[in-house]
Amino acid sequence: MAKVFRLHEGQDGTGWFISSQISKNQLRTIKTEGKDVATSIPSPFARIDLVKSAFRWVADNGINGTTAQHKLVSDALDVAQLFFIYPKHKDKVKIVSWNPEDRFEHLANDSNSKHSTFAETLSVFWSQDCNVYNFSKVKRLYF
Repeated sequence: MAKVFRLHEGQDGTGWFISSQISKNQLRTIKTEGKDVATSIPSPFARIDLVKSAFRWVADNGINGTTAQHKLVSDALDVAQLFFIYPKHKDKVKIVSWNPEDRFEHLANDSNSKHSTFAETLSVFWSQDCNVYNFSKVKRLYF
């Protein structure tokens, strides 16, 4: 049987349950031995949270290292550098602009029911995580 990864104390079994925000102390209990990045955060925006936490962790524990947190920070800085040097490499790399409001509406009105279900689900997470990630200020995402 697969191991159930859960930081919520006292919660047994599976399924949905009432939870509270995970504390810094609970986050410190995640052991990765520097090899893997935790991926059990149930949100499409989990990577944002992982990178945000990694920057804090590296700031608190030192910039030199080879942990999973150091890799996440390095990856984020590589993406930032790619955006910075993009004009020099635009024939090799394509950056796509994505307007969340327009795309949610377009997907919701798509005749393909899978797209409308995806748009509805993504909108729920977008609204739910709005304050945490300042999504109310986001006019464009770039991929």
